[in-house]
Amino acid sequence: MNRVEAQELARSRFVTALRRAFPGGSDIEVARMAAPVLGRSERQIRNWLSCESSPVIEDVFAVCAIIGVFETMEILTKDQTRNDILERIAQR
Repeated sequence: MNRVEAQELARSRFVTALRRAFPGGSDIEVARMAAPVLGRSERQIRNWLSCESSPVIEDVFAVCAIIGVFETMEILTKDQTRNDILERIAQR
């Protein structure tokens, strides 16, 4: 995976996490809920949702803290569940 692909993947996974932390029907609704919590503008949140820009690590951490470690890991590992990961760890 090259740098551009990694950036695209990171942005799309963050969007998934952001939508789980602030469930809403539209980007506008998500941005409206997330902006005051994260201390960012609604426009900045919409830029993240459209994958036009990347959040800083503090924003990633805040969103992941809201959804919790298990949901964060499921997002990061995509189609693998917590149990899938635990089984793989146990096999080692």
